[in-house]
Amino acid sequence: MPVRKKAAKKEDSAPVVVTSFFEEEVIATGKVQQKFPFRTILFLFGILVLFLLIIIGVYFFVQNQKTKLSTPAAQTNQVIEEVGKLIDLPSEVPTIATITDISKLKGQLFFTNAKNGDKVLIYANAKKAIIYDPTTNKLVNVGPFGVTQSTQQTTQGSSPTPQKVSVALLNGTQIVGFTRTIEDKLKTADPTANVISKGNAVKSTYTTTIIVDISGNQTTQAQTLAKGLNGTISQMPQGEIAPPNASIVIILGTSSK
Repeated sequence: MPVRKKAAKKEDSAPVVVTSFFEEEVIATGKVQQKFPFRTILFLFGILVLFLLIIIGVYFFVQNQKTKLSTPAAQTNQVIEEVGKLIDLPSEVPTIATITDISKLKGQLFFTNAKNGDKVLIYANAKKAIIYDPTTNKLVNVGPFGVTQSTQQTTQGSSPTPQKVSVALLNGTQIVGFTRTIEDKLKTADPTANVISKGNAVKSTYTTTIIVDISGNQTTQAQTLAKGLNGTISQMPQGEIAPPNASIVIILGTSSK
């Protein structure tokens, strides 16, 4: 009886190396298992970080632009720019005010069609005024105009309304109650003067009232006070001490009686 030879088992072929987005490895069961290579994971992580950095950069850029546009100077420039697109403007920087109480401007033809919130651009040298509605981006009125007291009271913003000046009074005489007398007199001499302190000077022999501009930027007010009090503008006398927070110090002399 012929003897059957057993068929030789074919050896399993060596696993095929696959190069793709995934790596493959052959495990004992003969199954193929896929896994991410380290380089791919690192690459994806880098893209994610870059994406986050771009988002953060865009966010801070937008916030910075909003901050710039929210400043008064930026708002003023924006109004001038928008109005300049609608009409030729004089070659000067205007005073810009905002109408806050239109009822007080009734009877003035220039403000007939104006309303609260409108911007008033006043060109002093050109003697020209423009009313601009920022809501509709339209001009309300244009024409020659002079700023009146009622207009200043019903507008706010960069209008040249008088600013209060901090004044300190020092009695440089032997007159009792002299600072109180002069304080009342100041209301007529300069309504913008705001007396924040009263006291006695180191010396009490001043014959001429001395006006001292401590801040260095109140020249106009100092001249007004000197004229109203029959005084003179000068530096702080040696030995005298300026009270704190005062823009102008007045050392009273007998010339102001």
